[in-house]
Amino acid sequence: MKRLFAALLSLVLALLLMGCSSAPANDPTPGQADAPVEDKTDPPAGEQSNDSTGGKEDTNADDTGRDAQNTGEGQVGDYAVKITGVRLGKDYDGADAIILDYDFTNNSDETTSAMESLYFQLFQDGVELDFTIITGDDNYDSDSYMKDIRPGVTLSCQCAYVLGNTTSPVEVEVKSISDSFKSKVLYNVDLSALS
Repeated sequence: MKRLFAALLSLVLALLLMGCSSAPANDPTPGQADAPVEDKTDPPAGEQSNDSTGGKEDTNADDTGRDAQNTGEGQVGDYAVKITGVRLGKDYDGADAIILDYDFTNNSDETTSAMESLYFQLFQDGVELDFTIITGDDNYDSDSYMKDIRPGVTLSCQCAYVLGNTTSPVEVEVKSISDSFKSKVLYNVDLSALS
């Protein structure tokens, strides 16, 4: 009963955070959700790309001018995020869901949790996906992202979102609340590879 209450409370808090966000929408053009993102600038002097598609990594400049690498790993504000796995599952209502596994590293000076520090947005066909709760899955830890961790500590966490369908790609954006959403980590998920 406590886990269900905690999960419902976390859902309400996540929805409140999403509703109170003043972050500008950066929605892709419908029908282009699976189109590759191209970097229009040269890499900084002394840096080389290890991408085999023309020498440039996929990037997406956010509205602050900072570039976000489409690797699923990076620094957002005072925190580091690394997406370590993606799988399909069913939520509490039996709906298809995408489950993200990620490592959250607290590089700030304060004790915090992923829930308090990160803001996830997932898009499918240009439409934002809703956060959901997974039940009955022994491999899903619904409490991990709510646990506080001390500075310098990394914790493996999970989150889940209801899918619109199980075929269209999903775009993941992870932003930091601590830097007012100025930096982000991007990751594209090909659902056909997960089936």
